[in-house]
Amino acid sequence: ADALRCGIREGRHHTSPNAGLPEAAFAGALGVSLGGPDTYGGIRIEKPVICAGSPPPETHHISSACRLLLLASGIWVLLAWCAQTVARMVI
Repeated sequence: ADALRCGIREGRHHTSPNAGLPEAAFAGALGVSLGGPDTYGGIRIEKPVICAGSPPPETHHISSACRLLLLASGIWVLLAWCAQTVARMVI
């Protein structure tokens, strides 16, 4: 539920049109804040903080993020397989 709330509420605030929704959903699911100012090639870039008010990520969040990524990937593979199976049945 937190992933959905954060994704919907803050996903469009990201500077990248492709990364905003998944990054916000991950931040909500993990209960952390992501984003904020960063440095690229020695130049400071101001970016919005996703899920502001939550604590920043720590090393113990890495294993949770990996499990979440594997789960999400597995769900998409299963959905793609189901869609392909249904498409073959209809044709």
